[in-house]
Amino acid sequence: MAPRFGAVITAGGRSSRLGPIGEVIPKGLLPLVAPGPDAPPETAIGRIVRSLRAAGVTDIVVASTDHPWFGLAAASYGIRQVVVPPTGEFDAVRLGWHALPRCELGAVVSSDNVFPAGVLEGFLGCPEPGVSVVAGSPKASIRRYTEVTVTDGGHALPLVTGLVEKPDKDAAGLAKAGAYRFPGPVLDDLVARGVEADRFGEHSMTEALLRVMRADPVLAYEFPSSFLDIGTPVGLDEAIGALAAERDAAGAVDHGNGHGHGRTALAEAPT
Repeated sequence: MAPRFGAVITAGGRSSRLGPIGEVIPKGLLPLVAPGPDAPPETAIGRIVRSLRAAGVTDIVVASTDHPWFGLAAASYGIRQVVVPPTGEFDAVRLGWHALPRCELGAVVSSDNVFPAGVLEGFLGCPEPGVSVVAGSPKASIRRYTEVTVTDGGHALPLVTGLVEKPDKDAAGLAKAGAYRFPGPVLDDLVARGVEADRFGEHSMTEALLRVMRADPVLAYEFPSSFLDIGTPVGLDEAIGALAAERDAAGAVDHGNGHGHGRTALAEAPT
């Protein structure tokens, strides 16, 4: 029997970096692709939910602010919602995980990010069920790995030795891509411990992950292509353009050979 797999989508931020638009509409629910005749507009959270379900995740909760759209979106997507204080990603993970039924495997995905088609599913389904895995940016200058770890499934992933929050291009560490996967007991232990009161936003989750690394192995799953952070106007604009190109490319492949698979423009988009 497959392990019960739960996921927390973190959406507890106030979207302040987006300026006025973020004060009105939560970034995870901003329309990224215009609606079609038979389809609603694409949002980051809707895209994440679709990927989670494709990867076999059975229980999903969005840990969000009290903006009324989150309740409506949760009902529309058929997932649960828990309202969290704007105190940081760690608190969103803690309260979201507690709101889920008991799961043997847990994932955490940030609603700030738009992932290329199929990439998040690959990360969630990587065959290392007994270890913690963090998604990394494909930037060579910010890797911090040690020896390659070979797991029971025979697949090799490097062991993470450091994490950097929002690194510049010369930082010596692993840039997180807003996606993590943990064995249930590791996530239980992580959320049972607090973080320093002055650690806010995504920095609180970085601190928690560094604590996990001191006790349990954390492996790096380097994304094969870039993801986009929609927390800024520039990132949002890039995501809208990349998804439009992705849809156009998929449509061209559909018309060309009857299959909707192939390389998309999002794989070439900058982070």
